[in-house]
Amino acid sequence: AHCVPSYDLVYDALGQRRRSGVVSLIVLPRVDSEAPKPDKALLELVRAHVTGCAATGIEVRVVSPHYVPVNVVVHVILQPDAVPAEVTKTIQSEISRFLHPVTGGLDGRGWRIGQYPPKSSLHSRIMKVPLVHHILGLSLDVADESTSYVRSGFFNVCSGTHQIHCQPRSAGWR
Repeated sequence: AHCVPSYDLVYDALGQRRRSGVVSLIVLPRVDSEAPKPDKALLELVRAHVTGCAATGIEVRVVSPHYVPVNVVVHVILQPDAVPAEVTKTIQSEISRFLHPVTGGLDGRGWRIGQYPPKSSLHSRIMKVPLVHHILGLSLDVADESTSYVRSGFFNVCSGTHQIHCQPRSAGWR
């Protein structure tokens, strides 16, 4: 869970207005789905527990994370003996694993609320894929409708749509 004091994320999901006397909790369950959301029973259980512990007069709001799918485009040069379809599949798996909200991230412990993945870390992961010689280009972006959530800081990343372009290394390259 991630605590957001002074914001009511139930009625103001982008956190555009501070409100005293309110605390919001963003609950991220530890499950394997690509964008795990807590069910209503878990949200109510958390709300009831935290409300019981909160100071008198504090309103507790408990919400699911808002996921921002991160789209990746990568152009890779392969070793001469590589099978492009197999390397593409491995890179796709590595990107999805890296962007998983619960088990991905820089240390395999997931992404913090509001944390955007650094391109350099994904670059390093792709370079470790067997038979990748080098990366010509790598970009990460989000759909236009998600940019306001990224600016708000009240989001969690998940794997989006990826384009992986693999080409064999030319014979003259070293």
